[in-house]
Amino acid sequence: MIEKTLVVDVSLYQPKMDWKVLAENGVAGVIAKASSGSFRKDPLFLRHVQEAKAAGLVVGAYHWCDPSNDDLAQAKNFLSVIQDQPVSFLAVDMEQYWQVWAEFYERKITTILPGKRISENAYRVASYLRKYSGLPVLIYTRASFVVFRAPQSVEWLPKFPLWLAHYPYSRDRITTTWTDLKKNHLPKLIGPLMPPNCKSWVFWQFSGDKFRLPGTNGLIDLNFFNGSRDDLDYFIKTGQLPERIEEETVLPNKATVLARLNVRSEPKIEYRNIVGKIEKGTIVDVLETRWVGMDKWARIGENRWVAMQFRNALLMVWNDVNG
Repeated sequence: MIEKTLVVDVSLYQPKMDWKVLAENGVAGVIAKASSGSFRKDPLFLRHVQEAKAAGLVVGAYHWCDPSNDDLAQAKNFLSVIQDQPVSFLAVDMEQYWQVWAEFYERKITTILPGKRISENAYRVASYLRKYSGLPVLIYTRASFVVFRAPQSVEWLPKFPLWLAHYPYSRDRITTTWTDLKKNHLPKLIGPLMPPNCKSWVFWQFSGDKFRLPGTNGLIDLNFFNGSRDDLDYFIKTGQLPERIEEETVLPNKATVLARLNVRSEPKIEYRNIVGKIEKGTIVDVLETRWVGMDKWARIGENRWVAMQFRNALLMVWNDVNG
């Protein structure tokens, strides 16, 4: 299992952060909002960056794209804010689909921006930043937004590292400790849902405005970096995740089922190929594994297959990896 590293993101909505407490509890980095649109600047950006850096955290910066604003003006606005600041990577936030902010604040959105415009705005801003900043540039979005609001972006998204939002939680809010968070509240998925054409993620925002934790003085967005702290340093230097080769497991080997699963006659989802059920906690002999797209299947008998990993949910774990 690939190690994941905790990172937070902040803006003016987190005015009082004790970055030393976060660092002591394993938070390795922060992505701070710097700007939005062609002229707006986050008033707390400089404080967040300087204090987080002083506490030993890796610092990134992000810009909220407003597709109703000029592309070049937005990129220059962002660069003017982050200049001379110790930021190690940048991100472009692609999530706005409304044209009129008054409608957004009133929660009565009627004027929707064209998907083509949303896509080209984010692409042009990100491309300019990548050309002139010299830093890795990520795209922040979510799979559902790409599909329903900006489908044109699937043509270029694979060219950029991704910071994806996907919240596998209910809407209630939780006040807890960092120890309890790590023990009881981290997501059970192994990653976010992916946009079409995209195969990997760098950051995963797995919660938004859900957790209150020591050092944050309020609600905080939580993220995973897809790797270790050393891998994060590698990403900062290269703009890429380190190459990984999945460890092969010597088969047959035993695995434990993590949820009640359908047993199928072949490794694909069809109602007609269900041949039985297998209960949570069952230990099975895995005779063969097979990737089908981004899903991993295990053969547990003659024409008997169960999903080990499906839509980024981990459904089975090895009892003994002996290879």
